[in-house]
Amino acid sequence: MSLLSASLTETDEIIQFQSNNSKEAMIQIAVICTYNRTKMICRALENLVSRGLYGQDPKEHRQRAGGKGLHIQYAGRPVKLETQRLRRREEQDSNPYKFSIIIPTRNRCNILHQTIASVRSQSFPANAYEIIVVDNASTDGTHTLVERLNKDGGLSIHYMYEHRLGLHWARHAGAHAAKGEILAYIDDDAIAEPNWLEEIYRAYTELNADAAGGKILIQWDFQPPEWILEYEGILGWIDYGPEMRILKPGEYINGSNFSIRRDKLFQIGGFNPDQVEDLLIGDGETGLCKKMHTAGWRIAWVPTSVVWHSQSVARHATLRNLKRRFANNGVVAAYDRYRRYTPRTPWLLKWTAGALLRYFIYKFLYKLQAARRKVIGSRESDYWCELSAAHCRAEALYYLQLARDINFRKIVAHQDWLNSPPSDKENFWCETHDRL
Repeated sequence: MSLLSASLTETDEIIQFQSNNSKEAMIQIAVICTYNRTKMICRALENLVSRGLYGQDPKEHRQRAGGKGLHIQYAGRPVKLETQRLRRREEQDSNPYKFSIIIPTRNRCNILHQTIASVRSQSFPANAYEIIVVDNASTDGTHTLVERLNKDGGLSIHYMYEHRLGLHWARHAGAHAAKGEILAYIDDDAIAEPNWLEEIYRAYTELNADAAGGKILIQWDFQPPEWILEYEGILGWIDYGPEMRILKPGEYINGSNFSIRRDKLFQIGGFNPDQVEDLLIGDGETGLCKKMHTAGWRIAWVPTSVVWHSQSVARHATLRNLKRRFANNGVVAAYDRYRRYTPRTPWLLKWTAGALLRYFIYKFLYKLQAARRKVIGSRESDYWCELSAAHCRAEALYYLQLARDINFRKIVAHQDWLNSPPSDKENFWCETHDRL
């Protein structure tokens, strides 16, 4: 005898549930949507429990029902629904939005309003997505800005505060708070095209993607010097061509135009550690993409989903800024190499020596170029050696930190930063930021 049986009328207007224990009872529940019957069945099971007609704990009831199966008759034909199917449908129904747009921010209230305005004016149905601004310990008027914008009658903005410094903490805080099926991340200095969400959604409906990203173009506030244009890739520019497709291993999407199914993000352990202030600690969304490629998941490229990355000529089109970004890439290289091989201290010291050797070679070559420029004139494109030296120096310092600090190694080797972050995370990041 089944634990619980149900009969559905052919008109789908009423579901009748009959308990098969000693306290037989008949409960009728109106069906709100014809396609949503399994949700009503789950609620009816809990209704029986709450009235004392079957067991005491809804979870216990579902486990018991899942063991033998839940037997249902529809239009006179038996149908068997397992507990896993009921749970999957219930999880889907618990997401009232298709998208949750997450904007991590820190001390950029002067330009954040542009990002918010762009995501508020999407062509995607306004009732199908939510906007979450995650304030990562800002000291400016970020909170005041969001409060003011929420009073202007536009799409509501959910504000939340994350005190732990780091882009990954802000991204994960947004993921925990999100109610959407798909998480869409955009930086606080970016502007989305009006069809951004609409085009990204195509990847999930047409390609059955697990994650998707689109084109990022650089928007300068003034005409930049010509020499900086060849370095736009280091500033966030990305373009894999005009065709929507599934990316190959080794191809990644950038965090300023990054989306992923919420359940998939939790399943794979979230983003790797990322940027703290201006310093990069790990490989962030690149590491997440690597994990997804290793798992065989589908990452889609959507060229028609466009985001503009705002850059200032005075601040970003400088050698100093590029050196910082190349140094960050050196950190990413060291972080990834250590996680792949997890060597002992002697090998870490060898890696440090190798990176330092490359550093001095690049510095020597740069001095040769500087001497040549005195003869033939200035050529900013020759900065490549200086930038490569910054990359090698940061890589060497990262290896040296790994060699002398066993706790640092444990943190770098940590896999899941979303569901089970390290316990000493806050002090670690502050101390590491100061040392590096």
